[in-house]
Amino acid sequence: MENNRTYHIIGAGIAGLFAAKLIKEKHPLSTVLIYEAAEKIGGRCGSFFDSEHNCMYDNATHVILNCNRQTKKLINSLLFKHTLCFWDFKKKTFISKLCCIKEIILAIFNTAKPNFSALLYVIRHLLHPYQLKAYFSTGDLSNLLCDPLLIYANDIKYGYVWQGVEINQNRITKLRFNKETITIDVGDMVISAIDSYHYNKIVGGYDFDYNAITNIFYRTSMALTFPQNKKMFGLKNALSQWIFSTPNYTAVTISNSPEKIDSRSIWQEICCIRNYNSAFEPYTRIQYFPYATIRQDKKNNAKRPTDAQTAYNNLLICGDWTMKNRPCCIETAIQSALRLLKYL
Repeated sequence: MENNRTYHIIGAGIAGLFAAKLIKEKHPLSTVLIYEAAEKIGGRCGSFFDSEHNCMYDNATHVILNCNRQTKKLINSLLFKHTLCFWDFKKKTFISKLCCIKEIILAIFNTAKPNFSALLYVIRHLLHPYQLKAYFSTGDLSNLLCDPLLIYANDIKYGYVWQGVEINQNRITKLRFNKETITIDVGDMVISAIDSYHYNKIVGGYDFDYNAITNIFYRTSMALTFPQNKKMFGLKNALSQWIFSTPNYTAVTISNSPEKIDSRSIWQEICCIRNYNSAFEPYTRIQYFPYATIRQDKKNNAKRPTDAQTAYNNLLICGDWTMKNRPCCIETAIQSALRLLKYL
């Protein structure tokens, strides 16, 4: 019998959007409604136009690896043309990846001491020569990943900030947003695809510690040239951790970062690597995400859910934080939506 129920998805990040795709493919006659707090889709996985810089940026530069199989299905695999490499800032040369295990772990987990089970999972899937190819986003995440998924939603309500729920007989009966209260009919489902910090504030049950990520975009009139013409590389013995060169800007990512980053010092590092003295720092945009990922150590990993089900009969959850023993990334967010399938 065809399922024609309504699915209420909260959050239009990649997990929520991919969940909409799965629902529509499985139940074409169902109604999929998405509620998004922002005025655009994608969350930290989306893109935006910076009118001051006249440039399209991603909401944080993302690296997609060749081993990210589900993510690869959504984008062109020909984009995987970069390889992981590292520059030693003190020695002023590229060095072996084997000398940068700590830096790789920090980049993947946003913490220096990740949970051991998650580390084993990454080692099994990553440490093969053909898996070390990578693609980094260049202002195109929305175009490649998010926008194509919009067709699976019957409606997306922007500016809807989730504020609370009403419960009756172990099921959600109403969703309270800043703009209106939505009644959930019997048989309909609610899927939370928001981050763990806001989920815990609204529903409770998952009180994590968090690590921040800072992204800095330097708007340039042309692509900067780095040693060996590298477009993407990690750094050792530097303030910067990853550098990404695009035709319109250079991006720097710093994992587990403090709240305040001196963009001038980072720019000086870039100039030093290029062996080029710049008289001024270009137009700069700094993005600081205090709750970028849960702290992926043993203590916090133990708190993560092991299933998409919740204490409420009609509420499911997805998002990278909901996948115990997995790194918090795009690939895990997509896998979390796939885990919903058996309940849809």
